[in-house]
Amino acid sequence: MNKLFYTSFVLILLAISINISVAQKMNSKDIAIPLQVIVEDDPYPQITLKWKDYGYAQSYQILKKLRTQPAFPQNAEIVLDSGVTEWTDKNVEVGVQYEYGILANSKKYVFVDSTNYGDMIFIATGYTDAGIKIVPSLSPGTCLLLVDSTMKPLLAEEIEIFKQDLSAEGWNVVEKLSARAEMFDKNKVKATKALINDTYINYPDLSSIILFGRIPVPYSGSLAPDGHGDHIGAWPADVYYGTIDEFSWTDVSINNTSASREANKNIPGDGKFDVTTLGTMTKVNFAVGRIDMFNMPLFYDSTKANPEAELLRKYLNRNHLFRTNQIEYENKAIVDDNFSAQSYPEAFAASGWRAFTNFFDWDSVVVKDYLTTLSTNTYLWSYGCGGGSYTSCGGIGTSTNFTEKPNNGLFTALFGSYFGDWDAQNNFLRSAVASDPGALTICWSGRPHWFFHHMGLGETIGSALLTTQNNNNYYYPNVYYTSQYPNGILYRIGTRQVHISLIGDPTLKMFNNSVGAPQNLQISQVGKLSVKLSWEAPAIPGNYLYAIYRTINGQNELLTKEPVKILNFTDDVGKEANCTYYVKALQLGTSHSGSFYYSSNPISADFDVVGVNDDVLSEVIVSPNPATDKVSIQFMAASDKSFIEITDLTGNIINKFELNTNAGLTAQLIWSLNNFDGQQISSGVYFVKITSGISSEVMKVVKY
Repeated sequence: MNKLFYTSFVLILLAISINISVAQKMNSKDIAIPLQVIVEDDPYPQITLKWKDYGYAQSYQILKKLRTQPAFPQNAEIVLDSGVTEWTDKNVEVGVQYEYGILANSKKYVFVDSTNYGDMIFIATGYTDAGIKIVPSLSPGTCLLLVDSTMKPLLAEEIEIFKQDLSAEGWNVVEKLSARAEMFDKNKVKATKALINDTYINYPDLSSIILFGRIPVPYSGSLAPDGHGDHIGAWPADVYYGTIDEFSWTDVSINNTSASREANKNIPGDGKFDVTTLGTMTKVNFAVGRIDMFNMPLFYDSTKANPEAELLRKYLNRNHLFRTNQIEYENKAIVDDNFSAQSYPEAFAASGWRAFTNFFDWDSVVVKDYLTTLSTNTYLWSYGCGGGSYTSCGGIGTSTNFTEKPNNGLFTALFGSYFGDWDAQNNFLRSAVASDPGALTICWSGRPHWFFHHMGLGETIGSALLTTQNNNNYYYPNVYYTSQYPNGILYRIGTRQVHISLIGDPTLKMFNNSVGAPQNLQISQVGKLSVKLSWEAPAIPGNYLYAIYRTINGQNELLTKEPVKILNFTDDVGKEANCTYYVKALQLGTSHSGSFYYSSNPISADFDVVGVNDDVLSEVIVSPNPATDKVSIQFMAASDKSFIEITDLTGNIINKFELNTNAGLTAQLIWSLNNFDGQQISSGVYFVKITSGISSEVMKVVKY
């Protein structure tokens, strides 16, 4: 790293007093304030911020804004003395999401070299979201899944499960096939952008884009945020796909062929754009994440017909397991910092310290060897940095090392020279994802620093991406004071530059559902074009709210704008349609950012809304059969009351249901394969008897 390669930017802030302290070395964690939240709503709502006194603060400034506001106000909410370690805000409302920043005016007496030392005067920072009983967005908008057309037939089943998982979380999923581009291809980049633009026109709520497979890679700019002269040029720039500002993406002015990697060379008309830093008026609209295993031969299994596809399959399977709460992990984070904050005042690893001490108990953020620790421990978060190459990170390891040991880290940030340029062969950054079992998301955090704190109240990693890409000095990584810049110097190398990218799925959240799903969903048509849903609460007692979605022709719609407490819901569909309904349970939980509602996996069913009439029990369908976790019992009712009895082979009734139905209209029960006590039945053969009016029918069902 060449820390002098870029000019720092000056930012005028409050003056700082000077006290005497003990001479030490500067550490990246000194720049990050451990900041956490405790909330109360009885007898009145209040939010208490707590932080750790690490001995260097002279005073604290507390900033406050609504989550929906882009920037903090100019003036601090309050200024506190150095000995204070908490502050309570009583001017808050339940259900409103706030954002707080803390700026610690600090001084540390540090070693400069073996014989010299002096004052380091700086501002350390911390940020957090906070709220009381926050309901995370249950309708996050449209997610465009752009699939490499060559991978679709090989991974159709896994892609379908992926889409179902996204739909279950409330996303409206639009899938489109994109041409594959193994080498840079300006025409294919433009064609991919046209697919995105077309989706945005038809789905204005587009908010996330997932690039799956070898989707064409845009390149842009003349930059080297790692500070190396042989690395100045165009870098991979998926952010191009995330903007709707077409006019600024020109290709007429940059003429630089000095880079050692051919792909970085950028000349007018080659299809690589001129943009290095996004303009202050340019907003990144869509969170773009890339799941791409191309050109990673170190990780390919030569026994497989298409080893690249197998790595993509592995990723989707791990993604599904995480989303469905089938991966056991520790709520811990590891920091492996191999850069000296004394030599690099940007304090790269502060990105990790700032986020992790907001997310976890403070003693759950540990300093250990990266690969050794994650080979035997599954931690939710990890950060590592060191001097780098395309395939290595000093003090962390090499791309080859990722093939030799398991990598159990889930959300990951790494930083070092060269490998932030992630499109090179066996790239170190992507190695963490290609490894086994592998990371779910990874980013190059240090130039610039990333800000992840919105995830503490249930937001996606895509929100961290957009926060970082759109950071127009809204969030400070650190500020230093020198004789040259007595009013403050803000290191912002890489800020708003085109290389800021996310490898992995941008829709993932830190917090998985640990909430039991609703049971025994009943669906019946109660009017010509109206449907009534009824369900039972999860087996584990609790105070639940419920959210209901409906999908028609791939369009996902949240029907409950506010979650409901009752166990039924009527949907006036208004037309004949094939619908898929999802019912999710919400339960209040807490994090170090406050309290918010966690959501369950949904119970779901397809249902045909029809306009026909009949007075005979008919069209009985029991599926799947055999079944493992639930079974759909669907029929055309012959009366306004219908009954379902479940019996075992000896004729004992183990469960029964009464349904409100309409003669001649479809009714449905999603039976969760439970008995009267709510317990799962054992494997075997059972009989389903449906009675409606004077008609009845018996079907056999097998439980695996």
